[in-house]
Amino acid sequence: MPARPAPNPSTYPAWMKLLMFCVFWSCTAFSIVLPSLAPYLDRMGAQPIFLGYTIAVFCFGEMVGAIFFGWLYNVFSDFPKGPTNVLCFTISCGIMGSVLYVLADAWHSPWMAFLGRGLTGLWTGGKQSVEQAYMASHARREHLTEYTADLGTCAVLGFTCGPLVGAIFTLLPTYHVGWLRVDQFTGPGLFL
Repeated sequence: MPARPAPNPSTYPAWMKLLMFCVFWSCTAFSIVLPSLAPYLDRMGAQPIFLGYTIAVFCFGEMVGAIFFGWLYNVFSDFPKGPTNVLCFTISCGIMGSVLYVLADAWHSPWMAFLGRGLTGLWTGGKQSVEQAYMASHARREHLTEYTADLGTCAVLGFTCGPLVGAIFTLLPTYHVGWLRVDQFTGPGLFL
């Protein structure tokens, strides 16, 4: 059986290009804070073991988010705008998580950073499951394997590029916007 030609990325449907972009940045969300997370928590007076908990809660949130929002997508997939609303719900978790992560510094609360990372994990896991389900229902069958592989590549690139993007924030000087401090520690949260 002759090999099928792979789809040309320049001819991908617009939704596939958007999914690739979103998956890359969702996976970057995990590792973007890694270069600054330990000193950020230390600045708030957290014990060293709290770093492990804060990293783990993101992973746990990602697992729960993938399961929950994947289920929610299936429940609402037949409703008009149902999949869009589920995706917006995941994004709202990410926004709330990022806000909590940044505000943790102002309120000197490592637990707030912990909760923020958990919500950000819900966002990334949920967003990726919704995007995968959307792709499975909208891609032509003969392109499904290639599209899935390309989304996986974007995920791996996001995980590996996250620390590089996070390291760029170490060059950020400290700014004060009212009572909010914007610096190398809060910058990644604001970026997300």
